[in-house]
Amino acid sequence: MYILTSMLLGFFYLFHNPYRVSRKFLQRRGDEEIHLYGETPLKTIDKLCLEAGITKDDHLFELGAGRGKTSFYIREHFKCNVTAIEQIPLFVKKAKQLNSLLSLGITFLCEDYTSSDLSKATLIYLYGTCLPEELIHKLCKQFRSDQKIISISYPLSDYDPQFKILKQFEVSYPWGNTEAYINGK
Repeated sequence: MYILTSMLLGFFYLFHNPYRVSRKFLQRRGDEEIHLYGETPLKTIDKLCLEAGITKDDHLFELGAGRGKTSFYIREHFKCNVTAIEQIPLFVKKAKQLNSLLSLGITFLCEDYTSSDLSKATLIYLYGTCLPEELIHKLCKQFRSDQKIISISYPLSDYDPQFKILKQFEVSYPWGNTEAYINGK
């Protein structure tokens, strides 16, 4: 089924390059750093989910979901509940259209995840390699002790001593290899 989802996702962005969409959004908002968009390779998503021990009983929250590629893949392959949070309206609009078309049952929210209600999450994917320290500190306060948080390039214990590294392993992205962390309190 994901082959169909992937093809349709590509079709939805035939005339909207996601890197350009993100850059224009960040420029309009007045951000200094405007080249922050990236997507997690499917092979890396598999490794992250398997290392985290994801099950169909989990509710994964993806913080900064972009086009929703990761959320679609996880929902279809791991059969768990997924909530995707993204601030760029065009990404959310198109993801909701595809979600509705395929009846996948993913929740897409167009909002800033630093002020989102994360209470239903059992597992959180935070690809925040470029996040400012104050934002990471803010997020750490939102995460509960019964949640596992997947972070890329740094453990949350660097920002909050309540967090412990449950697992650490290497993963690959288009820009190179880095460490992934499964964090918990």
